[in-house]
Amino acid sequence: MDPGGKAPAPGPARRLVAALCLGALLGAGGAALGAGRTVQRLRLERDQALAELEATRKELRALQESVRNQGRGPRVQEVAVRVFDAPDDRVRVEMQRRLERELTGLVGRRLEELDPAPVVWRLQRATWEVDGRMYRAEVLTVAVWTRLTLNVRIAPAPAPGPG
Repeated sequence: MDPGGKAPAPGPARRLVAALCLGALLGAGGAALGAGRTVQRLRLERDQALAELEATRKELRALQESVRNQGRGPRVQEVAVRVFDAPDDRVRVEMQRRLERELTGLVGRRLEELDPAPVVWRLQRATWEVDGRMYRAEVLTVAVWTRLTLNVRIAPAPAPGPG
Protein backbone atom coordinates (compact mmCIF):
# COMPACT_ATOMS: atom_id res chain seq x y z
CA MET A 1 0.00 0.00 0.00
CA ASP A 2 1.12 3.49 -0.60
CA PRO A 3 1.53 5.89 2.31
CA GLY A 4 -1.84 7.56 1.55
CA GLY A 5 -3.70 4.27 2.35
CA LYS A 6 -4.70 3.56 -1.16
CA ALA A 7 -4.12 0.28 -2.89
CA PRO A 8 -1.83 0.36 -5.86
CA ALA A 9 -3.57 0.41 -9.22
CA PRO A 10 -3.75 -3.01 -10.79
CA GLY A 11 -1.36 -3.62 -13.55
CA PRO A 12 -2.39 -4.56 -17.09
CA ALA A 13 -1.66 -8.24 -16.39
CA ARG A 14 -4.05 -8.29 -13.45
CA ARG A 15 -6.74 -6.60 -15.49
CA LEU A 16 -6.30 -9.16 -18.23
CA VAL A 17 -6.56 -12.06 -15.75
CA ALA A 18 -9.65 -10.49 -14.15
CA ALA A 19 -11.28 -10.00 -17.56
CA LEU A 20 -10.52 -13.61 -18.50
CA CYS A 21 -12.01 -14.88 -15.20
CA LEU A 22 -15.11 -12.74 -15.68
CA GLY A 23 -15.46 -14.00 -19.26
CA ALA A 24 -15.08 -17.60 -18.12
CA LEU A 25 -17.77 -17.09 -15.46
CA LEU A 26 -20.19 -15.51 -17.91
CA GLY A 27 -19.44 -18.22 -20.48
CA ALA A 28 -20.05 -20.97 -17.94
CA GLY A 29 -23.36 -19.35 -16.93
CA GLY A 30 -24.44 -19.09 -20.54
CA ALA A 31 -23.38 -22.67 -21.22
CA ALA A 32 -25.41 -23.85 -18.21
CA LEU A 33 -28.51 -22.05 -19.54
CA GLY A 34 -27.96 -23.51 -23.00
CA ALA A 35 -27.38 -26.97 -21.56
CA GLY A 36 -30.60 -26.66 -19.53
CA ARG A 37 -32.57 -25.95 -22.69
CA THR A 38 -30.88 -28.84 -24.46
CA VAL A 39 -31.64 -31.22 -21.60
CA GLN A 40 -35.27 -30.08 -21.59
CA ARG A 41 -35.55 -30.62 -25.37
CA LEU A 42 -33.92 -34.04 -25.09
CA ARG A 43 -36.34 -35.07 -22.32
CA LEU A 44 -39.28 -34.03 -24.46
CA GLU A 45 -37.92 -36.01 -27.42
CA ARG A 46 -37.38 -39.03 -25.14
CA ASP A 47 -40.95 -38.86 -23.82
CA GLN A 48 -42.30 -38.64 -27.38
CA ALA A 49 -40.16 -41.59 -28.46
CA LEU A 50 -41.33 -43.66 -25.47
CA ALA A 51 -44.98 -42.90 -26.28
CA GLU A 52 -44.40 -43.91 -29.90
CA LEU A 53 -42.62 -47.08 -28.78
CA GLU A 54 -45.55 -48.06 -26.54
CA ALA A 55 -48.05 -47.45 -29.36
CA THR A 56 -45.91 -49.58 -31.67
CA ARG A 57 -45.73 -52.36 -29.07
CA LYS A 58 -49.53 -52.36 -28.70
CA GLU A 59 -49.94 -52.55 -32.45
CA LEU A 60 -47.43 -55.41 -32.63
CA ARG A 61 -49.28 -57.35 -29.89
CA ALA A 62 -52.58 -56.87 -31.71
CA LEU A 63 -51.04 -58.07 -34.99
CA GLN A 64 -49.45 -61.09 -33.29
CA GLU A 65 -52.79 -62.02 -31.70
CA SER A 66 -54.51 -61.61 -35.05
CA VAL A 67 -51.97 -63.91 -36.73
CA ARG A 68 -52.37 -66.48 -33.94
CA ASN A 69 -56.15 -66.47 -34.27
CA GLN A 70 -56.20 -66.31 -38.04
CA GLY A 71 -55.83 -70.04 -38.57
CA ARG A 72 -58.08 -70.98 -35.70
CA GLY A 73 -61.34 -69.79 -37.18
CA PRO A 74 -64.23 -68.10 -35.46
CA ARG A 75 -65.31 -69.02 -31.95
CA VAL A 76 -68.52 -68.84 -29.95
CA GLN A 77 -68.46 -65.48 -28.21
CA GLU A 78 -71.84 -65.55 -26.50
CA VAL A 79 -74.91 -67.71 -26.03
CA ALA A 80 -78.53 -66.65 -26.18
CA VAL A 81 -81.74 -68.52 -25.47
CA ARG A 82 -85.14 -67.34 -26.66
CA VAL A 83 -88.01 -68.94 -24.82
CA PHE A 84 -91.41 -69.46 -26.45
CA ASP A 85 -94.67 -70.82 -25.04
CA ALA A 86 -93.71 -70.67 -21.39
CA PRO A 87 -96.63 -71.00 -18.96
CA ASP A 88 -95.92 -67.52 -17.53
CA ASP A 89 -93.31 -64.77 -17.50
CA ARG A 90 -91.68 -65.98 -14.28
CA VAL A 91 -91.06 -69.44 -15.79
CA ARG A 92 -89.88 -67.89 -19.10
CA VAL A 93 -87.32 -65.62 -17.41
CA GLU A 94 -86.06 -68.28 -15.01
CA MET A 95 -85.73 -70.94 -17.72
CA GLN A 96 -83.95 -68.52 -20.05
CA ARG A 97 -81.46 -67.69 -17.29
CA ARG A 98 -80.86 -71.35 -16.41
CA LEU A 99 -80.49 -72.50 -20.01
CA GLU A 100 -78.05 -69.69 -20.83
CA ARG A 101 -76.03 -70.59 -17.73
CA GLU A 102 -76.04 -74.22 -18.88
CA LEU A 103 -74.62 -73.17 -22.26
CA THR A 104 -71.89 -70.79 -21.06
CA GLY A 105 -69.35 -73.62 -21.23
CA LEU A 106 -69.59 -73.39 -25.02
CA VAL A 107 -68.22 -69.84 -25.10
CA GLY A 108 -64.71 -69.87 -26.58
CA ARG A 109 -65.24 -73.09 -28.57
CA ARG A 110 -64.23 -73.07 -32.21
CA LEU A 111 -67.29 -73.18 -34.45
CA GLU A 112 -65.90 -75.98 -36.59
CA GLU A 113 -65.56 -78.16 -33.50
CA LEU A 114 -69.05 -77.41 -32.17
CA ASP A 115 -71.65 -80.12 -32.67
CA PRO A 116 -75.05 -78.86 -31.53
CA ALA A 117 -76.64 -82.36 -31.44
CA PRO A 118 -75.26 -83.37 -28.00
CA VAL A 119 -76.21 -79.95 -26.64
CA VAL A 120 -79.79 -80.33 -27.87
CA TRP A 121 -79.97 -83.93 -26.62
CA ARG A 122 -78.79 -82.93 -23.15
CA LEU A 123 -81.15 -79.96 -22.84
CA GLN A 124 -84.21 -81.87 -24.04
CA ARG A 125 -83.69 -84.69 -21.56
CA ALA A 126 -83.16 -82.49 -18.53
CA THR A 127 -85.91 -81.20 -16.28
CA TRP A 128 -85.86 -78.03 -14.24
CA GLU A 129 -87.85 -77.11 -11.17
CA VAL A 130 -89.34 -73.60 -11.05
CA ASP A 131 -91.67 -72.63 -8.22
CA GLY A 132 -92.27 -76.24 -7.23
CA ARG A 133 -93.20 -77.44 -10.76
CA MET A 134 -91.02 -79.40 -13.17
CA TYR A 135 -90.41 -78.18 -16.74
CA ARG A 136 -88.73 -79.42 -19.89
CA ALA A 137 -87.18 -77.50 -22.76
CA GLU A 138 -87.93 -78.49 -26.34
CA VAL A 139 -85.29 -77.07 -28.65
CA LEU A 140 -87.00 -75.70 -31.76
CA THR A 141 -83.99 -74.27 -33.63
CA VAL A 142 -80.27 -73.77 -33.16
CA ALA A 143 -78.31 -71.00 -34.86
CA VAL A 144 -74.57 -71.59 -34.69
CA TRP A 145 -72.26 -68.65 -35.20
CA THR A 146 -70.23 -66.40 -32.92
CA ARG A 147 -73.53 -65.96 -31.10
CA LEU A 148 -75.00 -69.40 -30.42
CA THR A 149 -78.79 -68.96 -30.30
CA LEU A 150 -81.33 -71.56 -29.25
CA ASN A 151 -85.06 -71.11 -29.61
CA VAL A 152 -86.87 -73.31 -27.09
CA ARG A 153 -90.40 -74.11 -26.03
CA ILE A 154 -91.00 -74.65 -22.32
CA ALA A 155 -93.62 -77.15 -21.24
CA PRO A 156 -94.46 -78.94 -18.01
CA ALA A 157 -92.43 -82.12 -17.64
CA PRO A 158 -94.44 -85.34 -17.66
CA ALA A 159 -94.80 -87.02 -14.30
CA PRO A 160 -92.16 -89.65 -13.76
CA GLY A 161 -93.37 -93.18 -14.54
CA PRO A 162 -93.15 -96.07 -12.12
CA GLY A 163 -89.61 -96.96 -11.75
